[in-house]
Amino acid sequence: MPVAETPLLRAQNVHRILGTGDAAAHILSGVNLSIGRDEYVSIVGPSGSGKSTLLYLLGGLDRPSTSLNGRIFSPASAIFINGQDTAKLNDAELAMLRNTGPVSGEESAHLTQTVLRDNEIAVLEEITGLLKAGKNPRRILDVLQLAVAQIVLETHTPENFNMPHHCYEYHNTLAWFWDNFDHPRRLRLLLVAACFANRVAGTMIGLGDVHPQAWPAVNAGGLSQAQVLDRVDTAICALNGAESVAWTQAYCDNFSDRAPLVSRIALAATKLGNDPHNQEIAQCMLMDFGTNQMPNRDRLLLSAAYHTAMHRKYGDPLEPAKRFGRAFDMSELAA
Repeated sequence: MPVAETPLLRAQNVHRILGTGDAAAHILSGVNLSIGRDEYVSIVGPSGSGKSTLLYLLGGLDRPSTSLNGRIFSPASAIFINGQDTAKLNDAELAMLRNTGPVSGEESAHLTQTVLRDNEIAVLEEITGLLKAGKNPRRILDVLQLAVAQIVLETHTPENFNMPHHCYEYHNTLAWFWDNFDHPRRLRLLLVAACFANRVAGTMIGLGDVHPQAWPAVNAGGLSQAQVLDRVDTAICALNGAESVAWTQAYCDNFSDRAPLVSRIALAATKLGNDPHNQEIAQCMLMDFGTNQMPNRDRLLLSAAYHTAMHRKYGDPLEPAKRFGRAFDMSELAA
């Protein structure tokens, strides 16, 4: 038997009483309403019937009355937004349910710069300002992912990727959690993620391993899509971070279909290395490329290619792939 989908909005025995004692006005009395995600509903009625009051309650701008003359309504007078009882949310958490605004390119660039180069207090103040401006916290997380990807791109020493790539993995996990669980306290994890990214950026500054740069361009003129993909793979497997970024950027500049590029980087990360934990970082970035909504999300592809080429390796990084290729008679891996 299929499980019923949680309504987007649900009013349960909703009462709204204004005033007290003899002056009390019972605006709404026992309203029950359920609105699905794909439904369009009109609320009609004469002037003074409580239409606006009900809309305020459904929008989380007001809270229903829970009792009359000391007697608690049964069943409870309650509003549920996406399954969450608004009575159990504080004012800030309730306000977050209304935050759906996109983050602009200018806001994204400013937040990224603050995360990378400023202090923790400045980061928290900026995110707080974005939330107060109605920005969607999930889209703020998109920006944080790109900021951490930039930290990875600015790291040049293989032994120093530990903090940047673990930080990225946290942001990947948080995105998965955010997209799958409507926990009322999850906003706190966004602030933790921002502080984590800022601390890692500060650590890299302390290590002296911060190298913002314009990557060298390569000429892809006249090359087919397959030929450019081959050069991406060759650069990654040669452990050449700069050329990995250059050829990945060349693909993005010349071909609109990102799916073949995502597949090629994912396969390169799978075959290159004998440390599965490090190899999975690129897969996290590629996974987030599919959900990140920022216009400059190609940075995740650049970072995935770069990290795969640059993270610390042990022995012959292609040796496990070669053994696998010989065992299963796959010539492209056995060579």
